[in-house]
This record gives sequence, structure tokens and C-alpha cells, in this order.
Amino acid sequence: MKIYKTADRCVLHKKSLDDNKIYVNSSEGNSLFFDNGKLSFENYEVNRTLGRFFCIGGKTYRRIEISSGDEITYLLINGQGEELILPQRFIKKMSLSFNYGYPKRQDVYVFRDFNSDWKLNTIVFNCLDNNVISESLDKYYSKLMDGFIYGYDDKKHCYIKRDIKLNKVWEQEVITSATSAISNIKSHNTVVSFIGPEISQFYMENTISKYKQSGGTLTGFNDDNGDIIWQLPIPEAIDDIGLYHGKIYVAIYDKILIVDPQSGDVVASIATKTSLPGYRVSAAHIFVDDSYIYFTHAEDELLLIYDLNSYALLYTVPMPTGYRIKGHQFTDPNTGKHYFTLDNRTQDVADFPSLEVDPLNLSTQIEFEKEPEKTIELVATASDELEHEIVINMHSSSLDDALRFGEIYTRDSASHHGFNHGGRTYGTRQPTPTFNGVIRFILSGCNEDQGLVLERLAMMEKRFTHWNEHEILGKGMYACTDKFKPVQLITKFNA
Repeated sequence: MKIYKTADRCVLHKKSLDDNKIYVNSSEGNSLFFDNGKLSFENYEVNRTLGRFFCIGGKTYRRIEISSGDEITYLLINGQGEELILPQRFIKKMSLSFNYGYPKRQDVYVFRDFNSDWKLNTIVFNCLDNNVISESLDKYYSKLMDGFIYGYDDKKHCYIKRDIKLNKVWEQEVITSATSAISNIKSHNTVVSFIGPEISQFYMENTISKYKQSGGTLTGFNDDNGDIIWQLPIPEAIDDIGLYHGKIYVAIYDKILIVDPQSGDVVASIATKTSLPGYRVSAAHIFVDDSYIYFTHAEDELLLIYDLNSYALLYTVPMPTGYRIKGHQFTDPNTGKHYFTLDNRTQDVADFPSLEVDPLNLSTQIEFEKEPEKTIELVATASDELEHEIVINMHSSSLDDALRFGEIYTRDSASHHGFNHGGRTYGTRQPTPTFNGVIRFILSGCNEDQGLVLERLAMMEKRFTHWNEHEILGKGMYACTDKFKPVQLITKFNA
């Protein structure tokens, strides 16, 4: 098992089922890919982001974002350079309907957006005809399955099936106080949804924000007429749900329920003996392959692996300290390896790495991919010994590794030592009063062409400036000696 990380969130996907290349997208204008177990840059720039792939009309298109100032233009381009012209607001929303992995053909999308009166609409859009099929002011949670749209109306407490033009096929009242429903699943002629939770409560406890959920009912509807076939009350509410091998697997914070989707009978209940999370958002997740059940618990920082047939616990895998495991993100169809999202609380950046799990070798310990040699020091400046700058020396034969880990540690150092006008700190870290806002990144040992190295390092400086100007959590990082001087990255190459 191995942990990979980038300065930005790792989002893994493939171009197609047969493609051997795994793409790793980030939010900061670049894309990477796996190459023989190593991450390499596909592109390295500021104002053009190579995004995910979509299969429309039997052709594979890639979403490309081009930024100019504060404006972003979205394009869909296929491998032959042909552009699919669609409305900007739709291309922007497409990623919300995207399933991680390789893209299956999808010509019709359902999404939600605001109309000219700033009212939230449900919109059905046909990519091939480039037009809105239908638009409704109904605000129900919806999912497109087999050409029909299923969703829950929280005002009327009704579960609804609509056709592609949003005409109502049937409507079924559900006796509940729940204001939401999650996960629409279809198995043969039964549509299953968890109507709940019935109670969601935010509160503070010892200055810590807590979030609790309880109540709700897993409900099976007849797909022909909407009649309720069965109901399974779940007092604890659920955290995650999925359909695997004809059975529904439900993750609750301390158990796994396996449910027959036709009858609603509980086939098995597995006690995970994990804790009730204090903040129950993305707490527990479930994933099932051909041999194993994978249960993840973020707050307990655990991955539990059970035998698919006997339900016996085979492996208890603790995460490294400070790393919370979340849900399954992607399975490589060529290697069979699974990738799970992690939440890294040890750094201010690289906070969503990916954990690689090989089902053919589950007994191995978790390891981090090998990083370049580095030192990070606060060094007194030549002009004033009472002021300090940060000097990061990195020795790496790989330019891609130097850039990727260089971005992680230059940004993390800025967040660690710099001043933020929003009063932001990370963990127990506090700004360093003598930090003058200069970070020097010095690279050595790289065997690439010197001109290319200097070109990439210059781009690294621009990307750092762009990151600092667009810091999502508040106004960027500044020098502590001059709180109006943005942190600056200066690079150097020792050939």
C-alpha cells in the first residue's frame, strides 16, 4: 500500500477502459499521470487546466479550462482537436455529474443551476442536440437512471419518478420527517433510496463543532407504479451505501448492513466496533470488489477489510498519524488496484492524497512514495540578522519530483510561517514574527537539460504567485515583518 500526494487534491481517472495511463488532476492548472509507478507532469503551466474526460456521442472529449484574469473559459476537445460547442454554464457543471474512473457514454445530463430570477432549477440537458430538454423549479435531489429521473421532494415528502422531459411518471408519499434522501439505486424492478436522516444536529462542545445524524428509512419502490415494496428503519442513519453483486451494502459508523434489494431483508450485519464520529460528515465509507469488503472510518483513521463470503475481518489497516481515510475513488481496470482518498492533517497543502491498495497484496504495510532529499531552514538575511527567510534545498535527479514536492513544501512553508489577514493558522502552528516573506527554493542533482529546468523553475514561481493570490481560505500569505508584502518564491538551480 502506498500514499501519493500532490500540492492540490488528487483526482484520479482514465481516458478509456483500455488506456493504461492514470491521470491525476489538480485544481491548480496542471495534470499528472502515473508512469511506471511514478507521477509525471502532463503539463506545467498556470492558465490552462487539463481536466477530466467525458464520452459524448461515442467520442471522448476532455474538459479544458483557460483562465484570463478572473475569467475562466471552458472547452470540450477530443483527441483530433475537434471542439464540442456547448453552453459555458453546462460545461462548468459537467464535473458534478462525473463518476471517477473512466467515462462511460453519457449524452444527457441532469444538473441544478440558477435561472435568471436566481431560483434554483433542475435542468435536463442533451449534449448531442445542444439544448435544454426540460427545466423545472422543483428542488428535489435527483439522479438519472435508465432514461428516467428519480428524486425526493423534501417539501411534499414524496419520492418521484419523472421522464426525461421532467413529466411525472409516478409520485409516492413517504411518511417521514426527513428533509433529504441520499443514494438512488436501481436493482431490477426495484428502486431503493435512503429517506433521511430525520434528525441533523449541529452544536458546539468544548469549542469543537459537532454534527450528529439519526433516523431514516431505507425504502424500496416498485419501478412500475411507485408502490412501496419494503421499508427498513435505520435508527442510526447511514454514512454510505452501494450496490455490489446484487446486494446493497450500507456503511454505518459502527456496522455494515448487507440488504437484499428485492425484499429489504438484512442478509448480514457486521459489527465494525468503530466509534461514533464527533463530526459525522464523510465519516464511514464502503466499497466492495470481487473478493473483499472495504470499510473506511475517517475519525478512527482505519481501513477494515472483510472477506466477501464469510464476512470475517481479515485486515485492520491503521493510517499514518494525522491521515484520515475517506471513500474509494477509483479502481484501475488494468491493474485492479484501488485508490482511496485521504485527508492529510499534517500539512496545510497536499491535504487530499491518494492511498493505493493492491487486493493481490493486502498484507503489506502502508508506505509513502519516496521523496527527494531536502532541508528546510529559517536563515538570517544578509541585510538584517533579525529577519529570516526560508531556504529549501532539494536534491533530485527527477525534475517532475522536484517540481511536485517543491510545490508542496514551498506552499506549506508559506502557510506555516507567513501572516494571513484572515487570522488563519493551521493546527498548532503560528506565524514566525521574523519571517520576511522570501522563500528560496534551491534545486540540485537534476539530470534534465538546464534550459528546461530553468524554464520549469520560472513557471514554478508564477504558479506559487497564482496560488498565493487565489488562496481559497483567505487572502493569501504575507511576510510577518511587513504584513502587506505577499510571500515570494525565488528559485535557483545548481547544475
